[in-house]
Amino acid sequence: MDKIYFYLDCLKPKYLIPNLQLKNISDIDIDFLKQIGIKGLIFDVDNTLAPYHGTGLDQCIEQSFLELTQKFNSCILSNTSSERRKKLEEYFGIHAIQTPIKKPFSGAFEAALDYLETNPSETAMIDDRLWTGIAGANQAGLFTIKVEPLAMMSEPFRHTLVRIFETIVCKAYRK
Repeated sequence: MDKIYFYLDCLKPKYLIPNLQLKNISDIDIDFLKQIGIKGLIFDVDNTLAPYHGTGLDQCIEQSFLELTQKFNSCILSNTSSERRKKLEEYFGIHAIQTPIKKPFSGAFEAALDYLETNPSETAMIDDRLWTGIAGANQAGLFTIKVEPLAMMSEPFRHTLVRIFETIVCKAYRK
């Protein structure tokens, strides 16, 4: 029952609305993040850095990813398997958090904060999903950056349905 209440809580406008909404990570202004005190970045993978279930960085954001991870303490937080997590670490060259607690639950973000040794106000979450990444990170007090999905056609249909639901809810809030 607690999970149901948690997911319903994620639908509140204050959690679903990101601090920034950009096309992709190439649009992130490093100087701006530093000005507002950001020291750590948490990246989602699927459709944020790579197509769904991909292990390779999308070429259109490769240079930006390298710059961001050189300027900020960084890690990956993805609801993925242990096998894939290891592949992600090898490819991206940054730690991928392994926790039994999945996004959007705060324990997942706390594990990332512990790894980065930052507090929520010093950390940004970069994700393409409103309900899991953005809402969970907002609840945990992080600065949130929503990017457009890189390759929506690569993800399962159920994810597309959730995106449609997220869009409807957000449009209703903006009226």
